[in-house]
Amino acid sequence: MNLKKKSVYLVNTLFSVSLLTASSLISAAPAEVNLAYTCVFPLLKDQPMSVHITADIPESVATNIATDNFSIDAIATVSDEAWNGLYFVGSRTLTGNVIAEASLVIPPGILLNLQVPMSLDPAKLPNERKAFDVNAHGETPSLTFPQEGNAVISVGDLLMNITPEDHLGNTTGLGEFESVCTLNAGQSPVLRTIKVTEPTAIGINAVLSGSTQIGSASSTVNLSGSLQSGVTNGSPASADILFDKTVGTFKSSRFFGLLTGTSEVVLTESGNSTASLSNDSLEVQTNLNVALPNLSVKLFGFKVPAGDMSACHTTSPASINLTTPPGETYRPDDGGRISGNYTISSFENCGGINSFVNYLISGSDNGMNLTLAPQN
Repeated sequence: MNLKKKSVYLVNTLFSVSLLTASSLISAAPAEVNLAYTCVFPLLKDQPMSVHITADIPESVATNIATDNFSIDAIATVSDEAWNGLYFVGSRTLTGNVIAEASLVIPPGILLNLQVPMSLDPAKLPNERKAFDVNAHGETPSLTFPQEGNAVISVGDLLMNITPEDHLGNTTGLGEFESVCTLNAGQSPVLRTIKVTEPTAIGINAVLSGSTQIGSASSTVNLSGSLQSGVTNGSPASADILFDKTVGTFKSSRFFGLLTGTSEVVLTESGNSTASLSNDSLEVQTNLNVALPNLSVKLFGFKVPAGDMSACHTTSPASINLTTPPGETYRPDDGGRISGNYTISSFENCGGINSFVNYLISGSDNGMNLTLAPQN
């Protein structure tokens, strides 16, 4: 069994059939399996080893939508007899890595043999003869399934590359060694059966509330409005984001903080907005024009004379990418938060006081934080 050569071949095969791309999944649930192996250790006869494997593989995915990388964790319980042999030659800590064989059957029944590299946490041997645990961690590549049906992921044999160290951290006389662990017969090696379905339109119809922070003006402007999209899970879809008119009070850090302004604030879409939903995370991309139709500016407490302000607006729209914050979730039926940073361009048609408006509001240090709540 030349696992290293097979690993290179199988990885190349995976890429050649275009199964590996970027990520999205429909529903996530933990997968786990307990398996029994027989392993070959130096100086010992074959030894039993039990392995508990868990993975964040989803129960269902959509066709032609790439999944996230799947994290895989394993806890291997090494026998007391193996402890005896390792401890006898001075081993006190085990380090190394594992190559885990696996198989993936994708609709319509195509078999792909895989290999997943995993790293071992340093495992200290107990001070007395008894079984002990070794933890390993790995990650699969992203996968894309082109056809509906069931995809089955199964676990196979293991190749452990072990470096035993003595109490000083030096490699023992055993040196680095390979331990081949063969999956015992008579047990199901299936880790997860994934249902592959056509993407379904989810639809977002939400009321939004929140605020935008204007960095150059040390100002927070309250926002309200709505977001609608016929988003399909994992695939971007057009979206309509509408903001109600609001009012902002601004104060520039320039001119000793005595440049201030107050205005109605009108945010309107420019061009098309999009929304995408993946792994309970929402992303909304939009371009917004900012208008200040009745801005009143004061400098040192005196109103700055201005002409017609009704057409005062940004020279170019602000590009804003709003996403679900890390560690949070968004679901259309429950709602959630999205946030992002953006730049406000210079202004024009501001009654001859464009420069003051730019001092007051234009700049890159701006943030937007919105809460979306489902609307019936």
